[in-house]
Amino acid sequence: MSTNFSSSSTSSYSSSNLHSGFHASLFCTVIHLFLSCGRLSRAVDAFASMRWTYGLVPPGLSYWNRLIREFNASGLVSQRGSC
Repeated sequence: MSTNFSSSSTSSYSSSNLHSGFHASLFCTVIHLFLSCGRLSRAVDAFASMRWTYGLVPPGLSYWNRLIREFNASGLVSQRGSC
């Protein structure tokens, strides 16, 4: 059974979207490694660079949740307001 990857079947995905998703997931991996090694300022810098310099966002909700959980576990997320 062969799969046909004609241009019409792949036209819904642009190469820039695929590349930006790959780059964002790579940034998330690097941020995770920095947090795992206790390099908190480098993790914050990498996150800021991902968001503000390159305009990338984590490719899915699971990436966002993991980043928030890891930043929180490192003490970098503070709770504001009253509950």
